[in-house]
Amino acid sequence: MLRNRFGTIAAPAGPALSRDELTALVVRAKNSGFVGDGLLVSNPMISGTKQYEKHDGEYLYRDIFEQGHVFWGLETLQSMDRPELGVLWSEHYRGQIFPECRLDPRGIYQFLKCALRALYAEGRFLGGFRFEDSHQQFVYVDVNDGTVNEFRGQEIISHRGKRIYVLNYQGGTSR
Repeated sequence: MLRNRFGTIAAPAGPALSRDELTALVVRAKNSGFVGDGLLVSNPMISGTKQYEKHDGEYLYRDIFEQGHVFWGLETLQSMDRPELGVLWSEHYRGQIFPECRLDPRGIYQFLKCALRALYAEGRFLGGFRFEDSHQQFVYVDVNDGTVNEFRGQEIISHRGKRIYVLNYQGGTSR
């Protein structure tokens, strides 16, 4: 129970999810979108973008993004049973493949998917992570602060010791 500004007692605004339950829900959702080659919706909410959606019980996850050498995106999680609650959790990100990188972006994104699958297989999306390909040509490093409730971080991909990709992200719960 919480006190509002008038001093009366009010019930918490969102569905009761523990930190571990919310983390597991977010990991399942993230694993079904970009990383899992999920299905794109045919009519994204924002013109000119792409959008993944994943229903998980009462929850709806969306990843809305714009692709290119410079890219951005917004991930949201909301309760479909209680739409009046709005967005319960979100993450926004912006990144780029550096202009001087001459590698095919598809190869970079394939490596990124492998790295993220390995991270999600550990049941998490935060906490720092390093992943190398079998030939050690690519290295993925994720550094971050916080928990699923409030976090920020950065992903870096290097190829043969040279940075070729960076993504900055932050997010957390809305309630």
